[in-house]
Amino acid sequence: MYYPFSRTGVPPWQLVCAIVLLTVIIAFVLRQASERPYLLMGWLWFVGTLIPVIGLVEVGGAAMADRYHYVPSIGLFVAIVFGLSDLAHAFRIDRVITGTLTVVALSILACLTAVQISRWRNSETLFQYTSSLIPDNRMIENNLGTILGESGKYDQAEAYFAKALRTKPDYLEVISDADIRENLGLLMAHQGRLPEALEQLNAALRLNPNSAEAHTTLGVVLLRSGKAEDSIPHFLAALRLKPDWALARDNLKRAQAQIAKAR
Repeated sequence: MYYPFSRTGVPPWQLVCAIVLLTVIIAFVLRQASERPYLLMGWLWFVGTLIPVIGLVEVGGAAMADRYHYVPSIGLFVAIVFGLSDLAHAFRIDRVITGTLTVVALSILACLTAVQISRWRNSETLFQYTSSLIPDNRMIENNLGTILGESGKYDQAEAYFAKALRTKPDYLEVISDADIRENLGLLMAHQGRLPEALEQLNAALRLNPNSAEAHTTLGVVLLRSGKAEDSIPHFLAALRLKPDWALARDNLKRAQAQIAKAR
């Protein structure tokens, strides 16, 4: 799971609360360093491994992601486990009770893990869940449309592409209207809706004339529509943008062979 950067920034009160919380934690672990060194070790592990992904240098559009917490969480677990052990000794909690509580805690965590794994069953379930957490995100909607289209769920896919086009890009999106229209045109071509596909692909190229993918897809649709001569300029344009692209080159040869055969 990931969560995109917001253009609106962080509210000042959240920033102040975060600074106060960090100050309190740092003061506490430093004060406990001699008596409970595991707290300092766990905190340093957490902060040290989290620094590369806290957003000081923005990479892509993700402000947060589940994977960012995998390694840093080890430090927190170290502090929690040793801290609970100290508490158990301090309050002289019976080992049977401690063991029972441990089993209960592990059982709860196992259930939560099973729920989380179910969300990662495949790309569709993952993006459906992500969409429920982050509604009105055009990148997620575009990805869902692509995934559903590849699964043959054309009506659902088209609905997501249409929603993506309606969604205002409030975040630092990497998906443009041209990308979405290109994907929508490809979907319509797979359905045999060639006139509608041509409309979407032409719109995509008006928005982004330097898309080799859109040129190639449009060329293929024109070729399938019996317009081989019209397809050639698009294959040539794609090859100018991506000279080594075999797909565009192969389709250019197909178009030329079709024209030669017709003559």
